[in-house]
Amino acid sequence: MPPTRVSLGACRRVGKCNNVYYMVAKRTSRVLTVSVPPETAEAFDRLAESEGRNRSEMFREILRVYERLQRKQTFESLQRYGAAQAARVGVRTEKDVERLIREARD
Repeated sequence: MPPTRVSLGACRRVGKCNNVYYMVAKRTSRVLTVSVPPETAEAFDRLAESEGRNRSEMFREILRVYERLQRKQTFESLQRYGAAQAARVGVRTEKDVERLIREARD
């Protein structure tokens, strides 16, 4: 992402530039603030330290694992639904599936 150009007037107001344009780099991340009980924060820090990660890395990894778990649970739920529907119409084997396809096409 290209840096944003700020006018000289704006630069002078914030006092951070001495030329016509001041280049402001855009952040590639966002800062989140969360509140947790002290013992949870301590457990989080212990976990991060034992993994050799900082808090940000630990949070990203926990989020990835949680998202993976959610996808797995959704898949398993759909699998259970499909199995129940198959049982309802008498599908127990691949041959039953082939039979139902033939019947639908005829």
